[in-house]
Amino acid sequence: MHHFLIFMLGLLPALASAVEFDQDTRRLPLGRVMAVLEDPGRDASISDVLALDADGRFVDHQSDVLNAGYSRSAFWLRVDLRLRPSQSAHRSRWWLELAYPPLDRLDLYLPDEQGNYRLAQQSGDALPFGLRQIRQRNHLFELHLLPEQTQRIYIRLESEGSIQAPLTLWAPAAYLEEQSAHIYILAIIYGD
Repeated sequence: MHHFLIFMLGLLPALASAVEFDQDTRRLPLGRVMAVLEDPGRDASISDVLALDADGRFVDHQSDVLNAGYSRSAFWLRVDLRLRPSQSAHRSRWWLELAYPPLDRLDLYLPDEQGNYRLAQQSGDALPFGLRQIRQRNHLFELHLLPEQTQRIYIRLESEGSIQAPLTLWAPAAYLEEQSAHIYILAIIYGD
């Protein structure tokens, strides 16, 4: 119990700095509000990562996109989200996009009802495309966020090629509208 209390007290400053948004948010870039942990051995479990996080080993990211280049390391991303609806009617379904298709493997970890982190979703070009929750070129994860509660998420990235992580939170309708615009542009470029 003593260790759990210390762990929770260590998380308080991080949870206080969650990125806040409301139901009118359409697109929220997350590059400058995430924190990163490099795992050179590629063997850290979520339990290891939680302990390293409590020890302050994550580094705040300072640019729009994580660009780790060609690295043999795995990388863990941490983002704290807080939905603050300005009205009682709000949307709780969001899409988290990592817009760099050639990543081999992405693992999304979310807390369960008891606050224990579990592997919630996977994506990556090393996995069958049909296993993706949302079948899109980019990596998309569906999130259900409760209002006025900070949600901490962890994403593990691993790839034999270049590692980049342009991370964005989307309202699903806004994402689909953006994709439609891309299709029209491609139709113009490659049209008859």
